[in-house]
Amino acid sequence: MAQVAEYLGLSVRTVQTYRTDGRMPPATMIGRTPTWTRAQIDQWMTSRPGQGARTDLH
Repeated sequence: MAQVAEYLGLSVRTVQTYRTDGRMPPATMIGRTPTWTRAQIDQWMTSRPGQGARTDLH
């Protein structure tokens, strides 16, 4: 998660929260460690709402 956080410019805690909330793509688990490919993260970045976007409003 530290590498993903660094790549995205986010804190590790934010990545953990996104994963817990289901906002990250499903991870491949290696033991107890969640992992993602760079392609998964890049695809997720193109489809996620912009920074600061409210997703709870309809």
